[in-house]
Amino acid sequence: MSPHRSVRKHSWIDWLAMLVLSCGAIAAGPWASPALALNKSEVFDKCAPATALVVLVTPRGTEIGSGIVIDSKGLLITNYHVVADAASARLFAVFLFDPKERIVEEDLGQYVESHRSKALQPRVVRVDAENDLALLQLPERKGGYPSVQWGDSDVVRVGQDVVAIGNPQGLAWTLTSGSISAIRKNALQTETAINPGNSGGPLLDMDGRLVGINTYIRRNSQSLAFARPVNLVRAFAEQRGDLGHAIAGAGSKATGAPSGASMSLLVRRVLADVEKRFAPAQVKRVICTLFSAMTYGGRTLVTGIGDPTWLNDSLAQALAATPAPDRAKAVQYIEQNFPLLVLGANRHLWLRSGTRYYDVGTASAMDVDDMTGQVWATDGDGNVLSYDKGTGKWQASGLGPAPDIEASEGVLYMLDAAGGINAVHKGKTASLSSKPIRGSLQATHGVLYALDEREGNLYRYRGGQWDNGGQPIATGVREVRANGPVWYGLDRDGRVYSGVTSAYIDREGDLEGIWLMGDDLLGLGHDGLLYMWSAQARRWRALSP
Repeated sequence: MSPHRSVRKHSWIDWLAMLVLSCGAIAAGPWASPALALNKSEVFDKCAPATALVVLVTPRGTEIGSGIVIDSKGLLITNYHVVADAASARLFAVFLFDPKERIVEEDLGQYVESHRSKALQPRVVRVDAENDLALLQLPERKGGYPSVQWGDSDVVRVGQDVVAIGNPQGLAWTLTSGSISAIRKNALQTETAINPGNSGGPLLDMDGRLVGINTYIRRNSQSLAFARPVNLVRAFAEQRGDLGHAIAGAGSKATGAPSGASMSLLVRRVLADVEKRFAPAQVKRVICTLFSAMTYGGRTLVTGIGDPTWLNDSLAQALAATPAPDRAKAVQYIEQNFPLLVLGANRHLWLRSGTRYYDVGTASAMDVDDMTGQVWATDGDGNVLSYDKGTGKWQASGLGPAPDIEASEGVLYMLDAAGGINAVHKGKTASLSSKPIRGSLQATHGVLYALDEREGNLYRYRGGQWDNGGQPIATGVREVRANGPVWYGLDRDGRVYSGVTSAYIDREGDLEGIWLMGDDLLGLGHDGLLYMWSAQARRWRALSP
């Protein structure tokens, strides 16, 4: 990373505002252009290849559901109740329809056995238990995956013809048809035949576009089925972070992409406020923290930006200055891109609900589970608490004290006073370490990182065991940033090590802080400029106008 010229005052803030929008704004994508309606066979041929059979074998038996692939990279939507037992399942697999197979076995067990080589192992990215939605990631595949087009549930009308594709009672890739019976709050009511096994599958219009996710039926009745409307589903799927709507923004629907001019005004106002409110030595770090959170909303928790009362004022003023037609979209932008939790002065924890942050008490450690959205914290005595979003109160967990806690994919990791690491899953506690750790934990997508800050030793736990036989995967580490198995370490000399390339990616030692954005890295140099490391291009570039 070579030195670069200084830039005029405020220009880098303007430039950052535009970069935030280009990287972190709501991805709208063009709506499909009007087309002549297809017949039911054509809808099936178009959409069945993107429709999934989801199979779990649990201690209670075999559980099945449906799903739909929403992009070529293998993101798949289903219902939360379909994958709720994924963590304890002996088998958790997804099968996709093969158009070359005209006849599909009637017996589910026979189908699974004969297609075992085609089973895909999914990863749960995040869930929204309140709206019964889950986002899964299929393994990377050469050539990508077939996917469905987004529709628009705001234009769905009563009486409109629709079809469903799913796996009722294990009868894989069954098509049923009907019409929209009524439009309910957060649900499309349909007379289309839906049975157990259809859950999580697509409800499609006659152009083959997704208008809903089949979710539940009214028991002891006929032709009363309900689907989550696609705009709600899309808002959940397109969030930049790992949280979903489990806590903040529940039930929001996609409103399309906000205009660049309006969102630039909102972001620039917030970033400019930082320069007014913080000392010169703090400005760049505060902006870096907010920038990485707004660009990649996976930063559900941030520290070092002070009590968010100033942020509340700034957001309120920015929203008031946003043109009325874009205001709802600006609210959605804030809900999807601003951090959920802020640790302020005197260890006060602030939780965002909608576009405002609320002081929910003191904490010495805290985290948000990236799958369930559960908020965990510790009180002044170090005792672990869980946040009940229904009552807005903290509940004692009975787990005792812990200097540090992390949560990921339904597991709570606790670092005890003696340096031992324990994992809590479904009320059961297991010890993970035999050697004490004097430092901190970080959990992401089911991968746990433990940093012994005295020695600078970094350990990684995944798949039920410690990497490298329990020995450090890196030494001399001062700071670590991770996204699942992808990690970067900043050493005590200001150099950056990539766990992906297993090599230093910056040998000049000129960085004083790093922040992760997806698999890419943002670095703040001693020269006061920002630099970006592209994981794909494997090179640095200076972020300057």
